[in-house]
Amino acid sequence: MSDLSGILFNVLSGAISILIAIDVHECCHAWAAYQLGDYTTKDRVTLNPLAHLDPVGTLFMGINLFYGAVFRSSLPLIGWGKPVVYHPHLLRKKGRVGMAIVAAAGPVANVVTAVVFALPIRLGVPFTSASIYLLQLCYTIAMTNVVIAAFNLIPIPPLDGYSVLLWIVNSIRAGWAYRLYVSLSRLESYGFQALMLLIMADWILPFSILSIAMRPMIWVAGLIVFGARW
Repeated sequence: MSDLSGILFNVLSGAISILIAIDVHECCHAWAAYQLGDYTTKDRVTLNPLAHLDPVGTLFMGINLFYGAVFRSSLPLIGWGKPVVYHPHLLRKKGRVGMAIVAAAGPVANVVTAVVFALPIRLGVPFTSASIYLLQLCYTIAMTNVVIAAFNLIPIPPLDGYSVLLWIVNSIRAGWAYRLYVSLSRLESYGFQALMLLIMADWILPFSILSIAMRPMIWVAGLIVFGARW
C-alpha cells in the first residue's frame, strides 16, 4: 500500500467508523427513551447518519481524522453527534433510573457494535491480500466504538457516565452517598466548562488527563470486544 493509498484508506475507514459509532450511539439513546415512553424521540430512532450529525462536531471529527491519517497523530479536538433531546418526566422509569438507562444505552450500543465487527478478528480470519483491508476496517470500526463508549462513560456532565454515576450514588442508602449525590448534582451546570478545560489541558500538559480517565474503561471494553487477545 503506497503512502497516498494508505492515507486515503485510513481517512475512508476512519470516516466510516465514526459515522457508524455516532449513528448507533445516538440512535440507541433515542430508542431507549422511546421504549420508556418519550415518543418525542421517534424521529431520532433511525440509523440514517444524517439524523445524528452535528455540523460543528462533524467538522472537528473531520479535522482530527485527516490530521491523524496524514501525521499518524491526533489533535485534542473532540467531535460529537447531535444530542438526543428527551423529556425525563415522560419516561415510565422516573428519576435517575430512567435517565441512567437512556444514558447507558449509547455506550452499550457502541460496545455491542464493536463486538460484532471484531468477530472476524476473534474468529481468526487469516490476513491475506484479499482480507487485509476488510480486517483493518473491522478493527478500526471496533476500536472507534470502544473509544467512543469509554469517552462517553467519563462521569462528567454532559457525558453519559455522569447520569450513570448519579443513579448509582442515588441508589445507595447511606448518609455519605446522599451528600455525594447532592455535591455531584451541583456540578451539573458546570460540567461542560469542566470538560472543555480538560480538553484544553491536553494541548498544554505533557500527558492527557482524558486518556488516563478513559484507560480503565478502554481496557475493560477491549477485553469484552477482543477477548484474551487484547
